Amino acid sequence: MNIPLAEFEQIINDTILQRGLAYYKNGYVTEITELSPGEYEAIVLGRNTYSVSFTLENNVITWYNCDCPYDQGPVCKHLVAVIFELQQHVLEPDVISLNSKKGKDKSISVMEQVKEILKKLSHEELIAFIEGTTKNNKTFRSHFLASFGHLTGDLTKGFFQKQIRGVLISAAGRQGYISWNEMPVMVAGISPILENAENYFNHNNFRNVFYISSALLEEMTGAFEYADDSNGDIGFHIDFALEMLHKLAEENLPGDLRKDLFTYGISSYKSNEFSGWDWHLGMLKLAGEATKNEQEADVILELLETPFERYEQHQAQVLQLSLIETYKSEKQAKQFIEAHLSNPQIRRSEIQKALQKGDFGLCIELARMGIKNDEKEYPGLAKEWYDWLLKIAEAQGDIPNLIKYSRYLYLDNHMSSRNYYQLLKDNVPATNWPAFVNELIGEIKASKGWGSTHLLQEIYIKEKWWDQLFLSISKNSSLEEIERFEEYLAQDYSSELVELYAKNCIAYLKNNLGRKHYQKVCRYLRRMKKLGGEEKQKELSRFFKEEYSRRPALMEELGKI
Repeated sequence: MNIPLAEFEQIINDTILQRGLAYYKNGYVTEITELSPGEYEAIVLGRNTYSVSFTLENNVITWYNCDCPYDQGPVCKHLVAVIFELQQHVLEPDVISLNSKKGKDKSISVMEQVKEILKKLSHEELIAFIEGTTKNNKTFRSHFLASFGHLTGDLTKGFFQKQIRGVLISAAGRQGYISWNEMPVMVAGISPILENAENYFNHNNFRNVFYISSALLEEMTGAFEYADDSNGDIGFHIDFALEMLHKLAEENLPGDLRKDLFTYGISSYKSNEFSGWDWHLGMLKLAGEATKNEQEADVILELLETPFERYEQHQAQVLQLSLIETYKSEKQAKQFIEAHLSNPQIRRSEIQKALQKGDFGLCIELARMGIKNDEKEYPGLAKEWYDWLLKIAEAQGDIPNLIKYSRYLYLDNHMSSRNYYQLLKDNVPATNWPAFVNELIGEIKASKGWGSTHLLQEIYIKEKWWDQLFLSISKNSSLEEIERFEEYLAQDYSSELVELYAKNCIAYLKNNLGRKHYQKVCRYLRRMKKLGGEEKQKELSRFFKEEYSRRPALMEELGKI
């Protein structure tokens, strides 16, 4: 979320604004430092000391982060306090005096200071400083080793495990737990290791990529036990490790490394190291990607005979089929497919292949079998097989079935991205269309399903039946729903829309308090005015001022209309 300094009070929760203002007035913003052009860090005191990082462009905060644990909204009171402080030091667009009081010269940034010091510092002094800091500061030591440890000579997986574990231990601290606000420490410490992995990959040093990725996968999986991953940082690192391992499998690896990758996938699976996680079965997929001969394929196929839960079973069967098609006979592959057509991924693939070959009879048979198998237990999946029947009818030019399946899916599949209504309109003869639509409407009304109102409103819009559309929204609609249909009704029903807005604004204010809600009502008061209801808008504003005179924030918002 971008935050303009001149307008931030309008987009931030009122309670957070008040708390941030109190922090600012109490002088809790003690330091704002320019790290590099446009990048800043602020220190905010309170019960604890927190660091707020942000970037500023043209007096707009374009990125921000606070290491406090607040997670009830996008903006915390510490950032708000910093914004109030910033407002006092804006001199001109994109130029701020943050390290000094207003009126003084702008100080050089932290990075400029660092560069100047490094130019003047001797080699011996720099070595002494780094040695002393790595000895006394565990966080710096972890980051330094993660960045440059690979320069020490021959590397092993254990070396990278030790690096990663050191970062995790440093972030966990004495309590042995990585809290939400300590996650940035962990991320900063691991980032150089990820960069090294990518550099190794780009320079074909695949052995070190394997060491880093496997170590990262194991250590991060273990970290779930002692970390709060509500912001997904550990999950991100696991995804990175898996992605690098799979990228390795795609490369033309040396024989010994390929064998190590295959063995790692097999041993990780057999040891249940990742049992309970999505990537447990993924280890066999990794081994499958590294497989080069039938003997290795047989090792995986034997492991895949283990019973799984339904979703994992389907994934296992897809992997089995891939190995059978690659290393076994065509007859064996065909037999496996026929025995596992209940797997939707396999059925979907077979229908697609048959459709490409023009074997419509087989397509129809497979789709109908899918409907029969899944309609009771998995009705959502059965809709997919109906959609395949529709695709087959389109490919065949079978208009009666095209209409049949489009109609069924339109009435019973409200979340589909396909425009079934337009398919119907394009294929039902124009002379029959009015009667067809009326019959469709009658069936929708009779069903009284959860999406029936939406379907009816869609038809009214498609057919430009504005009287029916207005009647539909006038019964029981929210302010947002009225606004959604305003563009269709404004020309013929402007005065009626004004009355609907007024009625709903009155009801809304009875049940809602707070500036955010007041701003919403005032927004709809302005819409009433644009629709030609200025007198009604003024009347309603006077009513609100009398009825809610003790709501100062509402009075302020009404005054802006």
